[in-house]
Amino acid sequence: MARLDETLASVLADRYAPNAARVRELASPLTDAQFWQKPLPYGNSFGHLVLHLTGNLNYYIGAQIAKTGYVRDRPREFNDPNPPTKEEALKRFDDAVAMVQQTIRAQLAEDWSAQYSAVGTNAKIRLDMVVQCEAHMQHHIGQMIYLAYQWKTGANSESELTSRVCFSPCLRASVWNRSVRLRESITSAINHLTAEQVPSPRLNAELLLMFILDCDRAYLFAHPERELTPEEQTHYQAALSERARGVPAQYITGHQEFWGMDLIVTPAVLIPRPETEHVIETVLKLALVECPPHTIRMLDVGTGSGCIALALAKEFHNAEIHATDISAAALEIARANAARHQFENRIQFHQADLLEGLNLTGLDFIVSNPPYVGESEEDQVQLEVRKFEPRNAVFAGPGGTGVIARLVPQAQSALRHGGWLVMEISGSIAEETQRFLRGWDDVHIIADLQSIPRVVRARKPLR
Repeated sequence: MARLDETLASVLADRYAPNAARVRELASPLTDAQFWQKPLPYGNSFGHLVLHLTGNLNYYIGAQIAKTGYVRDRPREFNDPNPPTKEEALKRFDDAVAMVQQTIRAQLAEDWSAQYSAVGTNAKIRLDMVVQCEAHMQHHIGQMIYLAYQWKTGANSESELTSRVCFSPCLRASVWNRSVRLRESITSAINHLTAEQVPSPRLNAELLLMFILDCDRAYLFAHPERELTPEEQTHYQAALSERARGVPAQYITGHQEFWGMDLIVTPAVLIPRPETEHVIETVLKLALVECPPHTIRMLDVGTGSGCIALALAKEFHNAEIHATDISAAALEIARANAARHQFENRIQFHQADLLEGLNLTGLDFIVSNPPYVGESEEDQVQLEVRKFEPRNAVFAGPGGTGVIARLVPQAQSALRHGGWLVMEISGSIAEETQRFLRGWDDVHIIADLQSIPRVVRARKPLR
């Protein structure tokens, strides 16, 4: 029994060593030679079950056992009418355990490091992955011990044994030959997300799987029989768990599309929305009419991910573009996005609270998607927004106009006469925003595709 105790202590990182006495008591049938060849209701002897178990252990921690050759080189062994003896099974078990002991720490360091890189710095996902791995190992070791104990105590009727083992797929078939197809994964994910009341469950399930497989939606439909690797399954389940608890899909994948560009997003920045593209469209229309003879000078206030500044750089090839944000973490993401799209030399980033401390005057356009949700409206905001997105990029005082009230006079000082202020707003603050813009020319509210007031534009008087 020392071997079993050593296995538990090593594979499970000594966590269950205090329970060694109980393990020894329950697993005592393992010393009985007859037990190893006792037929089990699903067609294999317990000796075969040990081979299943050792494979399962390492399937969930990196599939190291498969490299021993016991499974890879002898695939028909599980149907062998002559089951292994206790000595043979123990020898193989010991060899497999030795392989685990020799490779688990080094191999896991490499395997988990790669998986950690895939999920970025999200400690919650990392912890879930480790807990899931360990839980599987503990469960399957427990199954082996339980069956051994049940056989010794006489509870070995087919119905009793079947009732315990039928729910565990690894005890019915070798897990290293078990696979999950793409179509099945999506269906299961949709059901899971639906049960967790996640909006648009199919869209989320497909989006996360596209991220894991690094493919497009057409690939999902074209290859429904494609089998997911164990690593892909682990990553997908981790991503689904995060989405089920409310984490926005964009923060899980780290990406969001805006104005035809793939942008990096993290919880340090507001997720770019399609509605914000109306701001860019408004600037384009105004610039087309104005068409100033000089180089256009623009400022994006509260740049966040840099989505507005990058879209302006994409459309105005010769413009001088500045972008500000009070958050150093947000500016880091904005600079990374500018570099990804080769705009790092086109946009000048500044850490500032709105325009404070900047010596910028004579600007043609000041553009902003400021926070405009009132704290009094917090209960009406989607849970994932108020829980996971940066609060200072969403809420702006009790009524939602706290930031805009400060931005308007600062913009008036920085714009040239005839320059434009363009801001994203919501319907609930449209009237109050217009009051802040008294004294400006050509004040106009623009609705989005749902007829909701979305953008306000205003022109600084010519004189």
